[in-house]
Amino acid sequence: GAMVVLAVMGVSVSALFFHGVYYANADPDSPGKSVGTNEAIIGTGNMLGPVGLGALAWTNAASALPYRVGGLAALAAGAIVLTLWLKRRKMAA
Repeated sequence: GAMVVLAVMGVSVSALFFHGVYYANADPDSPGKSVGTNEAIIGTGNMLGPVGLGALAWTNAASALPYRVGGLAALAAGAIVLTLWLKRRKMAA
């Protein structure tokens, strides 16, 4: 069961990254620079995420806290991407 949750989280986070970088945040005037900057930020987050969530489970490897924090972070990222996307659609209309 835990592996299914991890797989679903991985797919959802990857989708958030893709949509966040290529659709919500790409600057139409300089998409290459914009996407490169966003990828660097995502890469940094990908390094810091396991460190931060690992620290939450430091004393208890079976702790549910990293899953809760990771899930909340993914939901927050989705909400932010959705907000940016809706804002861009309003500006384009």
